[in-house]
Amino acid sequence: MNQDGDGKVEAQWRFGLHERGVIALWCSVPLQPHDDVLTGRELRAPGPVSAWVVLCGDLTDYGSLEAFARECRKREPRFEQAGYTLHMTETVATQWLE
Repeated sequence: MNQDGDGKVEAQWRFGLHERGVIALWCSVPLQPHDDVLTGRELRAPGPVSAWVVLCGDLTDYGSLEAFARECRKREPRFEQAGYTLHMTETVATQWLE
């Protein structure tokens, strides 16, 4: 993970940094790099159903992008596709109802 905003893709996670802002994206399916409209900057989740989590923070609260990433991973997001339910450690489950 670098400090220039490029970040890093790790299986279902993407972490990024810009100035003092940090961001984490998680997807229930592994992210795949794709070059279409945003060449070299597009990630896609293959399949008809996926869940996404976005976590943001201030770099000064974590000290480094890696420390922020460690805290995000502790949330352990998991998605139950059959019930359209998203779970994360220390949060209330979220469910999509049609």
